[in-house]
Amino acid sequence: MLFLFFLIAIPEWTVGCYFAADNGLDYAVLDDMNELTSVGSTPSVTVVIQVDRLGKAERYFAQKDSLVLLQEIGDINSGDPETLKEFGRWLGMYFSAEHYLLVVWDHGNGWEKKGICYEGSSFISIAGGEFREAIKSISSSLGKNIDVLLLDACLMQMVEVASEVYPFVDFMVGSEQLVPDFGFPYDKILLMLTSEPLVEIKAFSDSISSFYVQYCKKEGIDGQASSMKLVSFTNLLQSIKSLITLLRSDPQNSLIRSARDSVQTFNFATLPPPIPQNQYIDICHFAEIISEGDDEIASTAERVASLARTIMFSTHTGESLKNSRGLSVWFPYTYSEFLFNYLKYRKLVYAMTTEWEKFLFSYYGVPDTIPPMVPCPLPAEIFGNSYTIRWEASYDLTYISEYELEEIRDVQVVLQDGCEDFYNFDGEGFVVSAHLPHSGEGCFFTEGGWLVSKERFHKGSFSFFRHQRGGSLRILSSKDLVDWSEIAAFLDNTEWISETIDIDTESYVKIEFSGDNSWVYIDDISVLSFGDEEIVYRGMNNSYTVTDRPNGRYHYRVRAHDGSENMSEWSEILKVAITSYLSPYNYPNPFNEGTYIVYDIPEDGWLSIFTVSGNLAREFEVKKEHDHIFWDGRNEDGRNVASGIYICRLRSGNLSFLFKIACVR
Repeated sequence: MLFLFFLIAIPEWTVGCYFAADNGLDYAVLDDMNELTSVGSTPSVTVVIQVDRLGKAERYFAQKDSLVLLQEIGDINSGDPETLKEFGRWLGMYFSAEHYLLVVWDHGNGWEKKGICYEGSSFISIAGGEFREAIKSISSSLGKNIDVLLLDACLMQMVEVASEVYPFVDFMVGSEQLVPDFGFPYDKILLMLTSEPLVEIKAFSDSISSFYVQYCKKEGIDGQASSMKLVSFTNLLQSIKSLITLLRSDPQNSLIRSARDSVQTFNFATLPPPIPQNQYIDICHFAEIISEGDDEIASTAERVASLARTIMFSTHTGESLKNSRGLSVWFPYTYSEFLFNYLKYRKLVYAMTTEWEKFLFSYYGVPDTIPPMVPCPLPAEIFGNSYTIRWEASYDLTYISEYELEEIRDVQVVLQDGCEDFYNFDGEGFVVSAHLPHSGEGCFFTEGGWLVSKERFHKGSFSFFRHQRGGSLRILSSKDLVDWSEIAAFLDNTEWISETIDIDTESYVKIEFSGDNSWVYIDDISVLSFGDEEIVYRGMNNSYTVTDRPNGRYHYRVRAHDGSENMSEWSEILKVAITSYLSPYNYPNPFNEGTYIVYDIPEDGWLSIFTVSGNLAREFEVKKEHDHIFWDGRNEDGRNVASGIYICRLRSGNLSFLFKIACVR
């Protein structure tokens, strides 16, 4: 049942609460909803709630001492960014206001794969770029930036999270540490807003942090929260980038290591006290410690700390959090922790802007044995019978030394499988699932199992899409179904990703997955066979131009090398289709004893050679496609033609070409 509220005047504030509680937090969300109704909406403040609980979701209008049901929306997935976007569209359509407080409530995990809004039934959550796109969509639906974004979830007040949302949010409130089940005190927050609807937004945002910390103190728990003014965040990002550039030039500096050991950290699994081995540290406190030196690094670090203080209001209670400054960053204590997560991390706006993960890699001081990322092909630019092959610049933790481009001939599609049945594979533990296909209506899914191709594949490539949570995914090959060799292995990722693997010899292919509390989806399997291969380019450019190619299809693949002699896997196949035909030409030109005439035509045709006066000198029947003939310089009577210019006419179907050749005796 849906009730629409038509308001005579636009209220000063709309408070939109996105409560994702279908994950074991059902008991806690009821307390927070009671806190909201203890104050309720007023003419100046509209409070609406979308709550997802144990398989059902509902939308409410919060009034004093009661909830008015607006809509029953069934079993939704609050961990799907599209669900959060739809909530924003609903707010913008029915609850316009001068200002907006958006509450996103649930389990939180900072920037990492679980992000925020963890859906217990599907294991899906909103993280990284997905969260950015959702907040961007909500801002668009509201027609303005979100005034205050409150992340009532653990570990979310991170520089990585702020980097994703700062263009669309004015103030962001959250905690660097774990948030207890009681969360933020919505009664106090709402009471302030309803009492002072014209309150300065910064003062309101800062007060939310203070209310939470006071709540923690009352409950006897060490707590921390901060409010950050994101309209000035880009300056902080640039200062951090400058600091990282200097840190990368001297990553083994003893002051850096000392700072890492003594910096404020935030516990990942339990409430304080924190320990140095925690993966999240306070970046502002880290900068303060480094600024105690007397070099350029120290002065740049001081600028980071100073800028942070100008845009941040941070408060805490308890000795264990005394050095919290309001903004954390990922800094794994060990290289193995870094190695497990850096591939996902590099896709964050913060990483792309500052290259923080490259500093971390240099900090650990380990040999570079990590290959570059596989280059991603881009559509070719075709102009007539020439084209430019392009690919995205590859990623490496150090630097790319060169690209290697290979042309492949006689490429044939051996298999294209939509993974909606087991026609091409045998195995155990896999099922066809309609839950999360990459395309079509189904895909392979398993929490542990294997699949083996029913046929042997020729030399070529094996490609597929995967969406993996934890576990180990292995691809193996065998000539006889007895002795298996691993040809690739993959760890988890938070989105569908394409993988391409070389098949060096004729063999069967096996997909094998194992792990605890983990799963993988597999979709859109494609197998190609290759003929001859030739390296046509080596260099630093991520493009390559080919000229004067005849009508036909051409296939390439590219891989990247880094400065430590590591090499990526080959990319997906880059396909180029030339639909026009080359103009004919001859060589040598001019000629004496004879000349080769090269042509490119769709059908069998005729090549006629005329004198400049229009007399036919010689005529040839020519076969279709790209080929050549040899003219010995004689006419139809077998006599040598005289020196001079000759006009050639080539006809094939609807095509006709005219060109000149010269004979010099």
